[in-house]
Amino acid sequence: MSWKVKQNDTRPIYAVQLLDQFGLPGQTALNLTNATGVKLKMRTSGAGGAPKVNANMTITDAPNGRVEYAWGATDLDTVGKYDVEFEITWTGGGVETVPNDGYLTIEVVDDLDSA
Repeated sequence: MSWKVKQNDTRPIYAVQLLDQFGLPGQTALNLTNATGVKLKMRTSGAGGAPKVNANMTITDAPNGRVEYAWGATDLDTVGKYDVEFEITWTGGGVETVPNDGYLTIEVVDDLDSA
């Protein structure tokens, strides 16, 4: 899944539904009722190192796996393509990363004000 946004924007809120990776091919919503938190992790595509964004998301609909993130002022300040994953912490301390077979993509597109 790919998502595009303009450089330096802070809206819209990034809202996604996390899916159960083991439910292929008819993926179902990942029930987050027993999750203690979800983090958004975003880094430059193909690059190693620390993520540009490593922040807590808001669980908005736990049974249906829905989460949201309100962009910070510097989250989308650099044009480029970014790999995105979600790190879920479960009750008891277990950690699960979604998707488990790659990344989602966010592309930050040049803003005319930034030229």
